[in-house]
Amino acid sequence: MPSKYRKNIWIKRGDFLIVDPIEEGEKVKAEISFVLCKDHVRSLQKEGLWPEAFSEVAEKHSSSRNRQTQPELPAEPQSSGEESSSEDDSDLFVNTNRRQYHESEEESEEEEEAA
Repeated sequence: MPSKYRKNIWIKRGDFLIVDPIEEGEKVKAEISFVLCKDHVRSLQKEGLWPEAFSEVAEKHSSSRNRQTQPELPAEPQSSGEESSSEDDSDLFVNTNRRQYHESEEESEEEEEAA
């Protein structure tokens, strides 16, 4: 593994960490000691060691994960014939790392007429 990746750790939004404060350095104030997975959080909650301030955040995050993992039933196809399945892109993955460009039908028609 290249040296620039050896000390990196990837953490998702909603994950919990145990950190220790460090004295050295001006920008870095703490060092990651441990990354808590959902099993660790559950066991700490059962033992009563989980802080009350984090319990609401953990419950919201776990419920949002459950909603994302539950498959949605596909809608029944419309038989109007006007809309084709290629025009309906609502079930496609949306990349949140890119800007969203929305093009209306009116703008595309104006561009076609101008060309």
